[in-house]
Amino acid sequence: MKRKLIALFPLLALGACASTNNSSMEEFLDLSTDPMNANDYWIVVSRVAPTYPASASVNSTSGCVELAFGISQNGRVVRPQVLESYPKGMFDRAAMSALSKWRYTHTDWNAEKRPILTTVKLSFEVEGGGDQWYEANEVCNFGGTS
Repeated sequence: MKRKLIALFPLLALGACASTNNSSMEEFLDLSTDPMNANDYWIVVSRVAPTYPASASVNSTSGCVELAFGISQNGRVVRPQVLESYPKGMFDRAAMSALSKWRYTHTDWNAEKRPILTTVKLSFEVEGGGDQWYEANEVCNFGGTS
């Protein structure tokens, strides 16, 4: 019986540690429908540009990825998810990798460091990409105007 309890104790302790380190996304203020308001809470202090995938470079492919993510109390990106991408799947991994390295600092207005949910669109644009660039621009709106 002692051996069973001794073997079970580390598993219980490990489970307890895991549950205390995971913050629930329910604690995050959801600003995903209005990402401009995210700037009232957090400011990017370190933005890593995505690496352009070699497979896209060969064909001069342009595109974009829209991501949803949380900003934790320590200013780190948590649980990024692809919402939409064009062309589908082409730039997803590069966008997720870059976004995961971004760092934020809280604004004076957000002195309590309230975590938030927000979105961002990362563009992968090759000028002179021919007809594909025009098609991608219709979806991704590279110039920022409709």
